[in-house]
Amino acid sequence: MSNEESTFKRSNGSFDWGELAASLEDQYEDDSMKNGRVHQEGDMDSVDDALFSSQGGHFAGDLGLEADANLSLQTMIDVARNEASIQPLDSSFRVIKMRKWINRALRSVGETDGKGAVASFLYMRAAIKIALSLIDLMSHDEHSLRLSLMSNIDDLAGCVMVRVKQNGPSSPAPQRKEDQQPSQFAKGDQMDLGSASDSSELDDVDYLNVDSVEFRYHSDPSTIATGNLNDETQRIFYLGLVLYELFSGGHRPPAEVKDLSSSDGAFASLRTCSRHEADSATLVSNCERHHGATSNSKRHHGATSEKGLCLVFEHMRLHGVTSPLCRLVHNMFESIHGDMSGDESSKLSDVRADLSLMFESPKFLQDLDTGKLSLSGLQLNEIVIPRIKELEDIQSSYRKFVSGSSEVAIIKGASGTGKSWLLRQASNFISKEGGIVLSGKFELMKEQAKPFSALTAAFDDYCEVVLSDKTSEWAKCVAGELKDTLGRDAHHLFPVIPKLSQVLDDGSSLHNSDSDSEGNCMNCKERLHHLLCKFVEIICSSSKGSITLVMDDMQWSDGATNSVLKRLLSQEKQNMFFLCCCRANEMEDDHSFWTMTKDVCVAGANRTTVELTGINGDTLSLVLSNLFLLPPRIVRPLRDILYSRTKGNILFVLQLLNSLTRDGCFQLDMDRKRWTWDMQKIHAMKLPENVAMCLASGINKLPSQVQSALRALSLIGSSSKQKYIEVLQSNFDIKLIEPLLAAAKEGLVSCPGDGSFHFSHDRIQQTCYEMIEEQERLCNHLEYGKCLMKSCGDDTDMLYTAMNLINLGTPAAVSDETDYAIMAEYNLKAGKKAMEMDYVLALNYFDHGISFLRKNHWKDHYHLSLELYELAAQCCLAKGSNDWQEEIRYFSHQILNNARNTSDKLNIYYTIITSLMYASKIEGALDRCTDILSLVGESIPNNLSSAELERHIKQTRGMINAMPENDLEGYKKNFMTDKTKLMTMRFYSQLNFMYLVVRPHLHLQPYVAIRMIQMTISDGVSPISPIGFSSFAGLLINLGLMDEARRCITCAKSFLSMFNSNYCAGEALSIIGEVSVYLEPMQSINELQIQGEKVSLLAGNVHWACMCRVQNSMILVWSGIYLPNVAEKMTQASHFFKSHGHDVSLVLVITLQQLVNVLTGDTKVASAKLEEEMHTKMKNPRVLNILLFHNVFISFFLDQGDLLSAFEKFYESESQTNRHFVTFQHSARTFIIGLVAFQLFRETNDPLWADRGREKTKEIETWAKQGCAWNFMHKYYLLVAEESWSTGNFDKAKEEYYKSIAAARQHKFINDEALACECAAKFYLEFGDRESSLNHFRLAHQKYTEWGAIAKAELLFAFANEQFDYFLN
Repeated sequence: MSNEESTFKRSNGSFDWGELAASLEDQYEDDSMKNGRVHQEGDMDSVDDALFSSQGGHFAGDLGLEADANLSLQTMIDVARNEASIQPLDSSFRVIKMRKWINRALRSVGETDGKGAVASFLYMRAAIKIALSLIDLMSHDEHSLRLSLMSNIDDLAGCVMVRVKQNGPSSPAPQRKEDQQPSQFAKGDQMDLGSASDSSELDDVDYLNVDSVEFRYHSDPSTIATGNLNDETQRIFYLGLVLYELFSGGHRPPAEVKDLSSSDGAFASLRTCSRHEADSATLVSNCERHHGATSNSKRHHGATSEKGLCLVFEHMRLHGVTSPLCRLVHNMFESIHGDMSGDESSKLSDVRADLSLMFESPKFLQDLDTGKLSLSGLQLNEIVIPRIKELEDIQSSYRKFVSGSSEVAIIKGASGTGKSWLLRQASNFISKEGGIVLSGKFELMKEQAKPFSALTAAFDDYCEVVLSDKTSEWAKCVAGELKDTLGRDAHHLFPVIPKLSQVLDDGSSLHNSDSDSEGNCMNCKERLHHLLCKFVEIICSSSKGSITLVMDDMQWSDGATNSVLKRLLSQEKQNMFFLCCCRANEMEDDHSFWTMTKDVCVAGANRTTVELTGINGDTLSLVLSNLFLLPPRIVRPLRDILYSRTKGNILFVLQLLNSLTRDGCFQLDMDRKRWTWDMQKIHAMKLPENVAMCLASGINKLPSQVQSALRALSLIGSSSKQKYIEVLQSNFDIKLIEPLLAAAKEGLVSCPGDGSFHFSHDRIQQTCYEMIEEQERLCNHLEYGKCLMKSCGDDTDMLYTAMNLINLGTPAAVSDETDYAIMAEYNLKAGKKAMEMDYVLALNYFDHGISFLRKNHWKDHYHLSLELYELAAQCCLAKGSNDWQEEIRYFSHQILNNARNTSDKLNIYYTIITSLMYASKIEGALDRCTDILSLVGESIPNNLSSAELERHIKQTRGMINAMPENDLEGYKKNFMTDKTKLMTMRFYSQLNFMYLVVRPHLHLQPYVAIRMIQMTISDGVSPISPIGFSSFAGLLINLGLMDEARRCITCAKSFLSMFNSNYCAGEALSIIGEVSVYLEPMQSINELQIQGEKVSLLAGNVHWACMCRVQNSMILVWSGIYLPNVAEKMTQASHFFKSHGHDVSLVLVITLQQLVNVLTGDTKVASAKLEEEMHTKMKNPRVLNILLFHNVFISFFLDQGDLLSAFEKFYESESQTNRHFVTFQHSARTFIIGLVAFQLFRETNDPLWADRGREKTKEIETWAKQGCAWNFMHKYYLLVAEESWSTGNFDKAKEEYYKSIAAARQHKFINDEALACECAAKFYLEFGDRESSLNHFRLAHQKYTEWGAIAKAELLFAFANEQFDYFLN
């Protein structure tokens, strides 16, 4: 046996195949390395085969192979590995020596010389993964570590094997004598030591796809002596040796590192690197320079060891390794001295944490851009706050919204906890997902100055997006839809969304305001809400991505904005995702924001709440680590002192870092390319106790001009447009712009590029504001406000800013007596502007205006005082707070005691009556209204006899007939201009509605309509005139005067078109629609009511918008529309009424819903709910009458309950309703009651029922023959048929049934066609004609099914099935 072979025999005679494999690998390695180059592809062929030929036979014999086998080195290595069972479990992986891995990995990234490839991100990432696996192995497999070290203590790197992913199939193994079948080492990975017979082998292995590492040792485990490896520093030192070679691309540590060995001899001398040696003089020079820069912070260990440490860093940098890895390895070697006071790595866990950070976040692996940082300094504005879980919650909520759910996300936390930062991160995520983010921020001082300022910013953002892409088809589509939907009312949104005018490219037509809207301030609020909802609906449906509304600092949100948000977010289908943040600890439980979110959630939205607190110590370490791009272990001492002071408050941390930066505590080490700081200096400093002190301390260190500019900006608020600053700078001859730009460099303010300045945080603004003495603040507020007011012109935003400053100054700051009235005038002007958007803010301006009035203001400034008090009272009415009646009482008392004449009192009288109506005190409002009319010469009788009423009607008919029919244009030139007359018409309009609700038996509602017509003819046309003419038309229809009624409706429509205003148009269209059903096809009335609802909302008249929606719902039920579709419309109507708090309409639509659900068989609306709602509205005779009629219809139509009892209750309620004015419901009621009466007559033979039936037939006949045959002729035919059946005229009955069915079919009333077929079927069944009866039952069943009345169809089927066994055959 050869000497080489005997080396691998154990004492027991067994062959040590592991030792043999290792020896062969080393022989191959030494041969390929001794020529001074890295092994290349094909080197195996160049190895002297004679070296192994003498061993081939021995191997062959021991392995059972053919004796003449020409074994290659690769084959022998593979055989030895196989016999030693050095096999990973998965054949898809291959094990390779680390040095061979370095060679192959460098080549796989495209470089062969090492330096360029080492710097490759792909190589470094794979190398770090090896290092991490190696640390885990060293930490958990000490036995293998001992064996590896004791077998080759001077070369631990040579014992490291790397397990990598194999792409292609593995190589076949040699065959044994006894088994000539092809075989692979399939149980294990193939061993790759660098040789290859084919250049394609490199492609078979993914060398950058590292799986794990293991140790390979040479010695017999039984012969290993134990050593002391418990010392963590020893392990770190050994690991440093490996990592140096790994990261340097195969280069080994410099010889000087051996001087770091401990005195106990645990470390042997190390092999030096002979490749690519740099000029020693250069390296020494660099080391000395580095040593000089760090001598104050490092412990001296002798010139030689220091030189060795410096060479570690310099050598690695020379080989292309980035500074962070150089520093890490350098620290690992430093730890051998046992001095853990610096950056030395004291634990393997520290090393692992550093490497993991570099692996997961590559920015920690890169060199700092020292050239850039030397100019810009520490980038505190790029600080990162780890809020992963919180951000994921918001992302989840957003994804649910995109999937169709209604979602609201709220971030809560105290000041300085990073709410705004998280808001920005969430916004960035939404933008990356393709969403459109609209952002706004509330400001404490601004929300008291300008309504909807946050919404203005958000929606202006959207308009800016459209304008930036205005030539695209998408932008044109959005602009077109906005223009079509908003129409001439779009200009009401311009104060809230200024850039909307640019989007619409508006002309003069968009600026026409309501000429008569003044005087009813409720219009403006509701109109604005409606228009904003329409705006949002359009942009959400037309935009390329989903819309997200982001609102910052909701703790300062105002009631008006939250009211709008409630309306926007409570739509049946939420159009946008709402994301906001607030300081919950600074908000009361009854804050309007909490009320809004609660109502939105009740409406169906899901709320995600993210609560933030100060960050903990570990999180602060991560923050500092990301800031300095250093591992957390290095920033830990700095973290400790910062956390002890700030308790994790992000704002405080930032300001403290800013302060330390200004004091020069952070330095940029240009050689080591890292940030450094002097902890002794920081400890010696007196750090501020809180964020306010920190801010004040920093501001006081600034130049005086910068401090003055910051104080001036703080007086305006958290932000200001630059042009405001320029106005102040010009008028007061002080420098502001330049100092603010200097403050921006300090991070105290920002200049986002939109021509404005913003404090970086509101606490900075608050600190600057509190640095001004109180009296100085008041005087500066007033003077700044006066200055801006003189310069504002038509700039509404500057107007609000100026008025806010003036009112913050208060009257106490006024020094010139003449300024008091001027300030009151200014507040009146601002209040009028604010009334278009927010009545709470408007009232605030009027209150401030009143506060500037002096003692004798009613004498010295009468008209100013009168207008301020009048408008203040109107705003009290509009805002609807709990104490609004008391406030109105106060303002009205002032006016009524000081007004000079009755005319000057009419506006406050109108407000008082409206307030009584809102409080449901209709009786009191009616009495007060008649008293007021008497003051202007209008006498309302206490009662009116039938004869007197007939006389008034006859007289008015004569006046109308005398009007030139073709000369209505003449009336368009005759407008009512007298203010007293105009107010009188408005009072009559109120009376017209009140008399319809209460006291119908007094016959006074017709008298009110007559007076409105008489005043129109004698004094001119007003916006109220259409209401009078359409109301009188209803009276004429009730009298059967259809042609005259038609003319009145024509006049009403003509007068309505004369005014370019929506004021009162909704009420007029509602009444016109009620009456027109007797004159025009019912299906066309639907469009009229829809238009009435629209213009009512545009005028802010919620009451009449709701009434139009109710009437539309009624028409849908009785006009034969598919009932499931009708049910859906009613669900939408219910939601609409609930959102507007209109209980009467809600009750009415619930009764209709119950009716529809009974017909369709859907019992979603419970009768108990209906009864509860009904009892709350029993005082309204009209509502009660409708409820009782529905009970009659259900009893008759579905044969449920006692029909006679239901009928009697209904007739009793009829006597309490106004029988002079017809409504749509009256037409449906008349038809059904007629059918019921004839059925009861047939059942009871009581002639009373026959008379009632004939009475209803006569009414229907008039409407059919003189009014609208389309709506009523088939009803008339059916009533005649029922009467003929009841009186025994069967032939006529047959004829009329046929005519009724045919007419209903022709006029598209499928519901009435089904009813006529059912009545005819019952008639033929009674008559004995079973075939005709069966045919009509089948047709009725079909039509009821087509109508969607499934319950009725099933009931009919059950009845007919009893009569006919083959009903459906």
